[in-house]
Amino acid sequence: MVTSHNVFLGGVSSNLDTATKMAAKLTKIGGAPFTVSDVQNFEIVGSNIKCLIEVDHELILSAFNAGVNPTDAQLITYYRDTGGYCKHINPNAFRENSPGTPTTLLDVSFPGVTTIDSGVFTRDRDETIISLPVVTSLGGTTGNDVLFANSLNLDITVPVALETIMGGSPDGDLTDAISRGATVTYI
Repeated sequence: MVTSHNVFLGGVSSNLDTATKMAAKLTKIGGAPFTVSDVQNFEIVGSNIKCLIEVDHELILSAFNAGVNPTDAQLITYYRDTGGYCKHINPNAFRENSPGTPTTLLDVSFPGVTTIDSGVFTRDRDETIISLPVVTSLGGTTGNDVLFANSLNLDITVPVALETIMGGSPDGDLTDAISRGATVTYI
């Protein structure tokens, strides 16, 4: 069966309304720029968008950061990469920079992401569901890299290897999230 869409973003169509704008949020592994031809079958469905991306890529620095892209950060409700082509998330991708005004992000699913940099979910909406089933590195170290800082009651899914990666204890970012009410599911 041919897949017509494998990337789904909720709530962003009023601002992220073209394949060109979507391509600007991504870069190819190794730093080559994304082009419009890399974002196929771009479609707006109400306030959501969907498209087909079959190129390994990463989210750019501050892609949906409230301090850099305030409209995008305030609108986004979900980001689901069902194809698994996103391999890396750069710093502050979903960060909310104005305390007291969290993003509307409800859930993210990145089944292909293996590395994620610091600050990506800092001060995000409380109770966000975060699925990173094959991630091997959170924040760049096994310590607390403020990946989830100031976000409460998150629901995080990560590989079981991260449960004991720091001398028998969970990755420091997970320990920090747990201290603020996060539920971590190890798979």
